[in-house]
Amino acid sequence: MKKLLTVFAFVCLGLGAHAQNLTTVNGSNITDINGTKLAAGQLCFLITDSQDNPISVSIGGGGQALKRGYCSTVTAGVVTSFTVPNPANTSPTGIYYRVTVKDSSTGQEVLRYALVSFTGATFNFDNYAPTNLASAAPLTGTVVNGNLSGNGNATFTGTVTGSNIPSSIIQQIFSAGIGQTQRTGVNFFSGITCSDNAGTSRTDCRPGTLNTLTFSATPTFDCSLGSVQKLTLTGNVTSSSLANCQAGQWVAFEICQDATGGRTFANPTGLNQWSALPIAANACAVQQYSFDSLNVGFPDMMPALTGDVTSSATSTVTTVAKVNGVSYPSGPATHSVPVTTAANTETYKVIPDCTDTTGNHINYTQSTDVWSCGVSVPANTVTTTATQTLSAKTLASAAFTGTETGMSITSPAISDPTITGNTNVKRLKANQGSSLVVGDVGGLGAGWGSTASVSSVVGNDVIGQISITSNGTGQAVNAGLTLTFHDGTWTTAPICLAVRGDGFSPQGIMIANAATATNVSFFFNALPVAGTTYTLSFICVGK
Repeated sequence: MKKLLTVFAFVCLGLGAHAQNLTTVNGSNITDINGTKLAAGQLCFLITDSQDNPISVSIGGGGQALKRGYCSTVTAGVVTSFTVPNPANTSPTGIYYRVTVKDSSTGQEVLRYALVSFTGATFNFDNYAPTNLASAAPLTGTVVNGNLSGNGNATFTGTVTGSNIPSSIIQQIFSAGIGQTQRTGVNFFSGITCSDNAGTSRTDCRPGTLNTLTFSATPTFDCSLGSVQKLTLTGNVTSSSLANCQAGQWVAFEICQDATGGRTFANPTGLNQWSALPIAANACAVQQYSFDSLNVGFPDMMPALTGDVTSSATSTVTTVAKVNGVSYPSGPATHSVPVTTAANTETYKVIPDCTDTTGNHINYTQSTDVWSCGVSVPANTVTTTATQTLSAKTLASAAFTGTETGMSITSPAISDPTITGNTNVKRLKANQGSSLVVGDVGGLGAGWGSTASVSSVVGNDVIGQISITSNGTGQAVNAGLTLTFHDGTWTTAPICLAVRGDGFSPQGIMIANAATATNVSFFFNALPVAGTTYTLSFICVGK
């Protein structure tokens, strides 16, 4: 026993470093009823729950308390100080202790207290006054020392506060991540709708309620009574107003005609872009607004139509009668276009299907409002079918295909036409082909040098320039190269010519050796000089 107490004292000294989580127990007056101090004994503290059952807990600051007593020796009534876990910092908090004293001379238990509670850095056992012995002590005053437990319901008429109230009891409400001050109740400004249930939690609530107004010629829409405001018109509304609308609030207004229809409605001042109300019997219109101040709202969608509209009560389609005062007939035919035939009046006219005839154009006769297909060729119109004599006509910037004879053409884009006879042109520009790239040139002969390269390529398959830089060793006369036509085959091999495009030594010419439908070969009939760039200029013409 003495050895055990020595080990326990050492453990208590080690825990003293965490005094903020431990309570030091001391006492100097452990006596019997006649004041005789206990000569030798042992004082023990055992952690329990509210039913005096031994439990284990987590010690504040870390560590676990075993489910057995903390004991210290008593000599001549004086307790050797020791430490126990502070109930305020354990997990769970608010634990109890069973306190016992044994007389070493007899081995008997001479003192037992259950449900002992305390907090703080020290606990003087001499000053402890038990209140929970055979029966619970009545509550007096405004403070209860220790834990308070009970079976049944507790009713409080005031505010319940405490530092250890579980978060499951009071839930905090957050607005955009900012915690709001906790209150005993929460009110939703536009209301919430919940179905009744017998559970302990609500899982069937949704924001928003419907506020149905009693008809009045001057109704007030109270935004605090619902997020949807419904009014059925049994007469004309001459004016309306808003109340209790909050900035950032969304409110929908559902305005319905009664079985008579044709009622008028004056929307509340401050609601911008209010759309026209349908006049058909039992027809309804819903518009939703967001408020940026107490009485100014903007619709969630700008109205697409203004003016008079008509629709049936159950239809999802609205037939337009007028748009900005312009009348439109209903049911236009297929392939028709609106034509203004009178002030603010549109008439639909069907466009005829004009086939590829001699005229190939559409006529519109204003006096009769009639569309027709053209059958004659105006003097300044050129056709691409049949035979037409062109006299002093100029085709300017036009896409032209077909076969024509003896034409004078100024800057047209011509795509594979066949032109016979004499054609006079000012200049020919071969700029419609794809640009050549270095990769189109290959087959550099060894005569250009062991490290020769293609420096640059410009132009297209018709006309261009190729620059070759001679480098390395092994230069020889008649060094060759091959150009693969970038736009593919000519179908028939073209005729190609080549000339020198540089002024470097030695003298010599570039020669077009042979051409096929897909490539042409050239060679240089002189000895290239290392480090010199030679330029080949070429032109190819189909046949």
